[in-house]
Amino acid sequence: MTRTDPNDVPRPDAQLHFGVFFQGVNHWTIWSDPSSGSQIDPASFLRVARTAERGLFDAFFLGDGLRLRESAGGVHELDVAGRPDSITQLSALAAATERIGLVSTSNTTYNEPGDLARRLAGLDLLSGGRAGWNVVTTHNAWTGENFRRGGFLDHADRYRRAEEFLSVARAVWNGWAEGAVADSAEARSWSVPGAVGRVRAEGAQFDVDLAPTLPRSAQGHPVIFQAGDSGEGRDFAARNVDVIFSAHGTDFDDALAFAEDVRRRLRAVGRAEDALRILPGTEIVVGATEKEAEEKARWVRLEQVTPAVALGIASRLWGFDLSGRDADG
Repeated sequence: MTRTDPNDVPRPDAQLHFGVFFQGVNHWTIWSDPSSGSQIDPASFLRVARTAERGLFDAFFLGDGLRLRESAGGVHELDVAGRPDSITQLSALAAATERIGLVSTSNTTYNEPGDLARRLAGLDLLSGGRAGWNVVTTHNAWTGENFRRGGFLDHADRYRRAEEFLSVARAVWNGWAEGAVADSAEARSWSVPGAVGRVRAEGAQFDVDLAPTLPRSAQGHPVIFQAGDSGEGRDFAARNVDVIFSAHGTDFDDALAFAEDVRRRLRAVGRAEDALRILPGTEIVVGATEKEAEEKARWVRLEQVTPAVALGIASRLWGFDLSGRDADG
């Protein structure tokens, strides 16, 4: 396979964007290191958000989840199990930061658009127009058990619901006209007559009739992110979102192929190639020298994927209890 020389790729006149991802339940956090902070202590979220803001990062992403991962009928004991409500946590961070974007991962499968749009609008107003929404879907039955639904949507239907959900949410955010609130104490009414529109939407997934409760933020509405990597997910992103979070961030040729595929889908739906920002995800390990960074990277990987963690992941994937086996056997 011929590898692309990075020096041969045209460099656009563009601004580089950085975001930091604070995960929920995961096995990547090295919780056993004495210098690690708690995954659920508000001080940990604040420290990371303020550090990222000081480093001129664009956004602080908070991975959300509605249920802890389980193994053999119990909470998986090798995971870091920390999942506060993302909008609540980001609202607290809004008061303690000034510039950084605050992106909530919020689920369209197990929420309702009128309610979630209102809560995201609240975060957007509290933060002075710094909110973002990472639109995600879920199909697994173990999350659905929280809602007495199970895995009730197949893959394609999840994105149909997400698209209808996002359409309703945008209607809620656009429900108040500019200058809706009276600008004088002598005005006959608190809001300008007709300035607060009603949202009525009837579709395959939702039947909504509501009056939005909040005006627009300084940015109009939250920035829309998406991270799905399937064909349906990429099409959804091309039609609907502002930023796509990509898992193709380590191999250069793979990243280029992903970017070109997304641009092709943008052209197909009539959007400009640069209408969508691509944020490739990767793990960065910093050292004083290249050798130090390489040694630290090896230590990080071995601490993240210990023999017990490796056996636990394989057990969940294969449906067998491998806890007593030799991970190197």
